[in-house]
Amino acid sequence: NGWQDGEYYDMSLQLYESAALVSYLNTDIGLMQQYLEILFENAKCFEDKLHGYLVMIQSMLSSEKQGEAMRHIISILEELGESFSIDVNPKDAYAEVVSTKSLLC
Repeated sequence: NGWQDGEYYDMSLQLYESAALVSYLNTDIGLMQQYLEILFENAKCFEDKLHGYLVMIQSMLSSEKQGEAMRHIISILEELGESFSIDVNPKDAYAEVVSTKSLLC
């Protein structure tokens, strides 16, 4: 099992990240979710899940699930040490993400 063997862990992680992304790009969301589920179950730490979370959030945003995507984004940022008020409005948070993204590009 590539996930258990330290020698193949990084390769397994990258393969499942890539497979999830390719599935998303091919609009096979069910297969994408299967790859992400395996990735999330086997990743050793939070940082190893980040690319998977990015694919998942991109999928949600393209499926008009901005509210759900924002809840995941806020949860991820909290896991990274950022704090947010409970009264965060997903619409306002999304506008800030778009604004920040435009500054980064």
